[in-house]
Amino acid sequence: MRLTPRTCGVIIVSLVALGCTTVPVTGRRQLTLIPESQMIAMSERENAAFMRSHRSGGSPSDAYMIRSVGLRLKAAVEKYFAAKSLLSPASGYDWEFNLSRDNEFLLDNTNKITENIKKNSD
Repeated sequence: MRLTPRTCGVIIVSLVALGCTTVPVTGRRQLTLIPESQMIAMSERENAAFMRSHRSGGSPSDAYMIRSVGLRLKAAVEKYFAAKSLLSPASGYDWEFNLSRDNEFLLDNTNKITENIKKNSD
């Protein structure tokens, strides 16, 4: 069998269509090149490497704030999927909320911006 450009196009379109899944939140279709289980394993490895190479940072109150915001975000995700009667794609996640010296700068500036917004809105 000779592969013509048309045949190659049909094969490519078919493979792309087979690799598409529906995003539960938006209902849109997305191309899935890497299985979610592999993506989670990769993110866990990268997070561990990042945390090994970067020192923890911030004060205990900063760490508490990061953790409390993260836990509220986690609860909001779970509540959203429960309200829609959908299986949460985040149900198997191992949620972690860490503050490193590298994102301390962002936290400090975010706090300053928040304080300025509060001052200007009063």
